[in-house]
Amino acid sequence: MKPSDAFELIQSLAMSEKRQFVVYANRHVIGESNKYLSLFHLLQEMPVYDELQLITLVKKQGLVAKYLKADQHYLYQLLLESLVMQHDNKSANLLVKSALLKIEILFDKGLYKQCKKEIVKAIAISIKYELFEYHINLLLWERKAQVMSPAKNYAIHSLHEKITLAITQLQHFTTYTKLYDKAVELRQSVIKTRTTFAIQKFKKLLQHDLLLSPAKQSVQMQIRYHQIYAMWYYIHKDKTNELMHNKHIIQLLDKHPHFKEEYPLDFIAIYSRILSITKSGPAITFEKELTAFRSFKPLSQSITYDNIVAQIFTQSYMIQVSQLLSNKSFYTAGRILPELQTGIHYHKRFINPVTLLSLYFITAYTAFANGNLTIARQYVNNIINEFDYSLRPDIYNFSRLLNLMLHLELRNYSNIKSEYASVSYYFNKNKQLFKTENLVLSYFSNPKNYMYNSNGALLVLQDNLEKIKEIKIEQFALNYIDFFTWIKARLSRQPMAEVK
Repeated sequence: MKPSDAFELIQSLAMSEKRQFVVYANRHVIGESNKYLSLFHLLQEMPVYDELQLITLVKKQGLVAKYLKADQHYLYQLLLESLVMQHDNKSANLLVKSALLKIEILFDKGLYKQCKKEIVKAIAISIKYELFEYHINLLLWERKAQVMSPAKNYAIHSLHEKITLAITQLQHFTTYTKLYDKAVELRQSVIKTRTTFAIQKFKKLLQHDLLLSPAKQSVQMQIRYHQIYAMWYYIHKDKTNELMHNKHIIQLLDKHPHFKEEYPLDFIAIYSRILSITKSGPAITFEKELTAFRSFKPLSQSITYDNIVAQIFTQSYMIQVSQLLSNKSFYTAGRILPELQTGIHYHKRFINPVTLLSLYFITAYTAFANGNLTIARQYVNNIINEFDYSLRPDIYNFSRLLNLMLHLELRNYSNIKSEYASVSYYFNKNKQLFKTENLVLSYFSNPKNYMYNSNGALLVLQDNLEKIKEIKIEQFALNYIDFFTWIKARLSRQPMAEVK
């Protein structure tokens, strides 16, 4: 464990969780409560973790700093214990885990009658929420309790059948999950490489027995089935069928609302995709879906409340801004830019790296299109310096091109020359040889193109891009940067947002 772990955990706490910890520490830490509460408050007030500063602050409090690392480790454990006590009944998973602890204690005490009552209640939860692994564990506890306290007319064979069924369900769900993960990998491969090889592998994946027809045995398996087919239609740009499968999932969750409450992040992920699909349709439909999506309120007592709010912000703003950019509404997107920047800063710790990379890119591109070059450079530099290209090669590639475009707007001609050499080497090294990117890159290969014969070279670039824009595999490029509007903006010497 790192000394900063306690600091990071404290920074993640909601106000209610902080208040609960103060109460917990006062009740459960005899003789040492002031020491750990003082350390808790000091870490809570620190903007960033600084061990030397913390040592100084601890000494000012009149406390011993010699064992500070051990004290932070103990504080970390106290924090976790407090969170467990506060949230032990906030989800079905936590309820069953808590029940298993009670069951084992009652069994070890020889209180088999009470043990069986807890087992019955926990099994009902595990069945309702399709917690297959816990269901198997609970059935095995039922068998142990029955052996120690035999009940009349108890059918042990029926129990064995239940165990066999639960194991089969777990195996099927595990297989569905593996198929889903493979589908995600293949979908990303199609996006990154723009080749048909991954599509052929995906087609073969759909021949699996479990994917030949919709699952019947569980809600979660039906959801996995529709998720996989939604991805298949996504890579074929078949929005009608993709939307159909995603709406099937929402219908399942609406029909079984306890799953929506238990897995709100899954609901958000699916609805985000529906929003993303409708963004290319009628504006009124998109606005309706956007409003509905943002109106989703997680349970206030949910342990994932902050995470859910962050994901609603992230997905809704990312899709809304990308919709505006794709419709060339650069100015309107620019008006949302302050909200986007504030939200990224506030929710950053809940945003996964791939999504954060996408948010950085649309923020940089939006700022660039509106002539806010300082903001654009900040986010482009974040992408280039903070992320490995393998995370999202597509975004990384276009960020490098956007960086060249930024230098051009800023008239950093000497930087263009060195940056071009770096980008060219990078493209060749990683075999990124798509026509669109390389045509744009070739424009920057000769200083005469952008210093002395700018308009002529831009018109040549525009003509060359026109020749390939109907090639399906090249159309992905314009989803990232509208090079045609950029060329018009350069020719008229104005930001893209002002191009008519």
